[in-house]
Formats: sequence, structure tokens, C-alpha cells
Amino acid sequence: MGASEKSISIPLDFPDWLSPMVVKEIRQGLRGWVFISLFLVLHLCLLSWGCLTLAANRNEGRGGDHFFWFMLVVGMVAIVARGIFALQSERSENTLELLQISKLSAFRVVSGKWVALMMQVAVFLISLLPYGILRYYFGSFNAGIDGKIFLFVTVLASVFAALAVFLSCLKKWISWPALLLVGGALIAMMVNNGVRFDRTPWLFFIGITALALVYVPFFIYMGASSFATDSENLATPKRILGWLSLVPGIACLAIGGLRVESSFIVFLLGVPLVVLAMSDALIAPSTATPFAVRNFRRFKWVGSFAACFLAPNRMSGFLYTVTMGLIAGVIGYVLCRVWLPSFVELKRALGAIFALLSTAGLITYFSASLSLLVMRRRPYATAYLYWFCIGIQFAAGVILFYVVTEVIDQSFRPFWAKVALVSPVGVYAVMCDLYSFAKGYVLLKPAIFACVVQWLLVMGLYSVTLWRETKKLRRLLRNERPDERL
Repeated sequence: MGASEKSISIPLDFPDWLSPMVVKEIRQGLRGWVFISLFLVLHLCLLSWGCLTLAANRNEGRGGDHFFWFMLVVGMVAIVARGIFALQSERSENTLELLQISKLSAFRVVSGKWVALMMQVAVFLISLLPYGILRYYFGSFNAGIDGKIFLFVTVLASVFAALAVFLSCLKKWISWPALLLVGGALIAMMVNNGVRFDRTPWLFFIGITALALVYVPFFIYMGASSFATDSENLATPKRILGWLSLVPGIACLAIGGLRVESSFIVFLLGVPLVVLAMSDALIAPSTATPFAVRNFRRFKWVGSFAACFLAPNRMSGFLYTVTMGLIAGVIGYVLCRVWLPSFVELKRALGAIFALLSTAGLITYFSASLSLLVMRRRPYATAYLYWFCIGIQFAAGVILFYVVTEVIDQSFRPFWAKVALVSPVGVYAVMCDLYSFAKGYVLLKPAIFACVVQWLLVMGLYSVTLWRETKKLRRLLRNERPDERL
């Protein structure tokens, strides 16, 4: 066959290197009636907006510009919110076992769901290019501001899609309220504070993009952990991502300055991932097979040292949370030294940081130890009891603070402040000088004593579960199968 007779080959299908799971999810998502209906409705609204704007001959067109961004956000939220059904169908139809029989790992299954959602988002965004040209014709196009808005919305969509896919791996009575709670909190934050895209520096948007690169794989790993086998060892990447979540915030504070509000917001946005990583390290089930720690054994003593923090074991998870607490304390000390030059203000701020870390540690370790001991025969319910205990303690602390400060008469407040020392939240409030009102630091010494006693009790309770985990980790690193009686 001559060169003139050769026809140019045009790919009519996805490439072979793409995962079959991803191809299947993309096809099902784009051919589904939900995506097609949503796609048509949104474009009909945008087409009506374009026609009405042209008819009105709005050359300045800022009012219609708001409608364009509103429809873009509505479309992307509606598409990524469908991720809540990503794995619920597999769970209801009991087909997850079939996926585990195949060569696909749990991470590849969940990541395929997320990629399919983002492909639908990409199709929707590409279809909006003609309307972007109309905005340029209307005179409402601004490359700098529009670039920031587009990047911000896209980053939020990617993280929200990963969160929805992760929640789809949980039970419906947990996933739906959690999704509504996160979505409602995000909307309330945007409505109350908002983002001034014309004044916010590009460093903020680069920082949240770097955070999204950490949040997305973390949520995917969390979803995969719900049905992954012990040999996959998903605990190590989750803990590494917990450390990496602090890097964008620290980098923004170092580049933009410690007094820049937007840089500090980027740092705060990484805190929820740190909390999730620490909680997962404490309550995630320990592995029972030496195959999961084979990579640590390759590096001999260096691998053994890293396994003390990153191995899929609750003892290493405890050490991991301790290191995260130390890192948080150092960061808090540096920020206080920069922001508070006065010694008196610095002393109070450091006391508040110490009280906050102590209270968070007490609540976390007590909830973890209680859930591990109570749910020893039902490890799949450990996480549910853990978050329930944390919610109850937080709610009780808020109610106690409100009763003491608003309801109880001032003459009885010293007595109720001492009663509040029974709870970790009460200790935090007293050490922050919230309950001592006119008496200065008269309650500070009792608060410190109560804090020490609570730490001794909690660590004594938590050590009951740690001694078994220590023996398991030691045997795993020696390439021995742990005794199931431990």
C-alpha cells in the first residue's frame, strides 16, 4: 500500500493505557439521563441569558455577568454532588466483592469514580466557551479576576467531588447529613465573608490549589480504606498527606508574610485534613499480615524508624499524632512571637495554645480509647462511636460554657467554674481565663492540676489498647504473623 493510500487514523475510542474502570465510569456518566438533563437545562438557561443580554444591548453587562457565574457554580455543584451515589449502588447490589476479586485495587476503583466526575465537569466547562466569548463582547471580561474565579471554582469542585465519592463509601445515614453539613457550611462562609477576587493576591489561589492536590488523594484514600484489604496499606499515604497538608500554609506564610490574612487562611484550611489524618491514625484497624509492611523492612533500621510513625498500626498512629501535636505547638509559638511583641500578650496567647492542644488531645485520646475498648468485637463501628463521642463532648462543653457565662448568677460562677474542671473543655475555658473573670488567675492552678489528672487517666485508659498494638508492630517488622489472641 502506497503512502498516498494511507488514511489518517483518528482515535474513535479511549486509549488502551486508560484504566477500564475509568472508561466504564466515564461512559456511564456521560450517557446517563441525569447528566444529559442537567446539561440541557443549564445550557437553556445560559442561552436565554445570552439572548436577553443581546436584546437589551448591555455593553457594560455586570448584572448578567453575575448570572453567568451563578449558573457555572450551580452546574458544577450539581455534577459533583452526584458523586454521593458513586459507590452506594455497588454497596446496595453487593458488587464490591466482585471488584475486589479483579486486579483493580480499592484506590483505583475510587479514583476511577472521581476521574469520571471530573471528566463530566470538564465537558461542562468546555461547553461554556461560547458564553465566555459573549462575555468578552458584552465588555464584562477581566482576565485577572475571571482567572481567579475560574481557578477557585474548579479547585472547590475537585475537592467536593472527592469528598462526595468518599462519603458514598459510608452508610447513607452518615453520608447525606455530612454532605449537607459541609455544603451548608461552605455556602454560609461564602455568603457571610465571601472572597474579594479583585483584592485577594494570586498567592492565596496558588495555595488552595496546592491544598487541593493534598485533599483530593486523601479523600480517595479514605474512601478506598472502607473496603480495601490489609495488604494494600493505605494508612501510610494518608499519614504522609496529613503532614503535607501543612506545607502549602507554611509556604504561603513564609512567602506572603506572617501578617497577611489570606496566607493565614490557607494555613487554617489545612487543619481539617490534619484532624482527619490524626483521627484515622488512632482508630483505623491495624494490619495482621507482614505483607503490608514489606516496604519498611527493605530499608532496615531506617524503615523500622519510619514504621514507628507510618505503619498501619495503632501504636504507630499514636506516635504520629504526638508528632503532629508537637508540630502544631511549634507553629503556634512562631506565630505568637511574630504577632504579639508584648510579653503579657505572648504569655496569654501561649497559654491559650497550650490549653487548646491539651483539650484537643484529651478529647481525641479519650474518644479513641473508649471506642476501641467498647467496639473491640465490632471494629467496623469504631469510627462511628469515635466521632459520636467527640460530638457529645464538644456539645456538652458548649452548653456548659453557655450556662456558666449566661445563665448562672455571677456570685455562683466560681463554684461552677470548679465544677467545669471535670471536663476537658472546662479546663480549656479556665486556662484561657474565660471563667476567672474578676479573680485573675485564681483558678489557674486548679485547672493545671485537673489537666494533669485528666491526662493521667486518659493515657492509662489508652495504654490498655496500646500494649497489644506494640507487640503486633514488633512482630510485623520481624516478618512474623501476629498472634490473633493479642
